Amino acid sequence: KSFNFFSLLYLSTIVPIFFAIVIVLVTLGRQSAIRVSRRHRFKKQAERRLANSFNAYDFVPIAEHTPQAEKKSRAITNQGFFVFLLLTFLVFPSVSTLVFKFYSCKKFRDDDHNVKVLQEDYSIDCRSRKYRRNRIFASLALAAYPIGIPLLYAVLLWRHRKEINPHVNHDHVLSKLALNDEDKNFILTADREFNFCIEILKSHSRKHDERIQHLQFLWEEFEPRCYMFSVIDCVRKLALSGILVFLYPKS
Repeated sequence: KSFNFFSLLYLSTIVPIFFAIVIVLVTLGRQSAIRVSRRHRFKKQAERRLANSFNAYDFVPIAEHTPQAEKKSRAITNQGFFVFLLLTFLVFPSVSTLVFKFYSCKKFRDDDHNVKVLQEDYSIDCRSRKYRRNRIFASLALAAYPIGIPLLYAVLLWRHRKEINPHVNHDHVLSKLALNDEDKNFILTADREFNFCIEILKSHSRKHDERIQHLQFLWEEFEPRCYMFSVIDCVRKLALSGILVFLYPKS
């Protein structure tokens, strides 16, 4: 066969990496274009101000790095990170399942000896030298996709856990509620309602925190206290798709 399971494995694992590199290059290119444009505009404005000044000592320098420019640069970074996370989210289930299928072999008895072939492609012998050579690549793909993507999510979310799930003081919660003293005392004793108010304030706080907007894809669908649920969702997908390859080979 000119195109077999190994070809599909290489194609499915390398193409997302290629697109990830393209995303990084495009983001860096946009950042570079903004810096060049800002530097050129800064130079033109400086020359115009200097030319209009009768005294060189009267010249007031202008800032090259303005808050607006920094905000635009941060927005480009957030967009690039969003597309990258979306790419990992889309390819994770299918590529992970394909990687697991590499390790799923089936035994047949052929005359006096046993034959062990790949469940997904009977033309591939699991005891052949070609299969053993490709095991190195499959191990790298296993580390990059089924293990690497959830680990990446976990590291990013844990690193910014204090911003995604910010601490809210009880007095601060009560100050935001237009209630009398009796109602406030009721809220304090009703844990469920009070925790609901806390989660609302936490959600409002993280929504306007510029430090974590590049990770919004991972946490925006979940309550602040469940900020690690994207990782749990990855494990769930592995259990429903990839791991079933070993439990039910024909699934």
